[in-house]
Amino acid sequence: KEGGCVISTREEGMSTILQRVKDEIKDLLKNDPCFTKYAESVKVTARIKEPYSLWRQMLKMKARHVLEVPDSLALRIVIHCKNIQDEYTEVTSSRERALCYYAQQQCTKIFTPLQDGRFKDYIANPKANGYQSLHYTASTEFDGTQWPFEIQIRTGEMHQVAEFGLAAHWDYKEQAKSPSTS
Repeated sequence: KEGGCVISTREEGMSTILQRVKDEIKDLLKNDPCFTKYAESVKVTARIKEPYSLWRQMLKMKARHVLEVPDSLALRIVIHCKNIQDEYTEVTSSRERALCYYAQQQCTKIFTPLQDGRFKDYIANPKANGYQSLHYTASTEFDGTQWPFEIQIRTGEMHQVAEFGLAAHWDYKEQAKSPSTS
């Protein structure tokens, strides 16, 4: 039961958890004066792992329950920094990376990392394919049950590479440089 509503399926429960956590993160960052001073925009999205991927992960982990898979639920925070006039692109990129670490630090204040040590810094240590992001696993209590979820934090540029590949990165950078024609 959530706010008088009966949750009838596991998927509804997962969606409810994600919405609650998503709203808390959005409020946290929106109300943080240090973050808003430098952030142009922030987008928080949520996803439930696809059933086939979840099933494969459960087999691999020998998990008996979906809640044993730490990233069955995930939130993604994508940050875009304010551009300061006459600032070098590298400086803006550095500030965006710093904001990712800051956002993660703020998130850990309300969503404590799990004891399993699932913290991955792909910003300092990118994957071979160029993927960059911060990941950590936390949990929240709902209806007497702990629900684990993963938080991923990245810049808009990192998100472009993650979603569309390294080749798309160059077009993204060119679009960011040139003034809009619309």
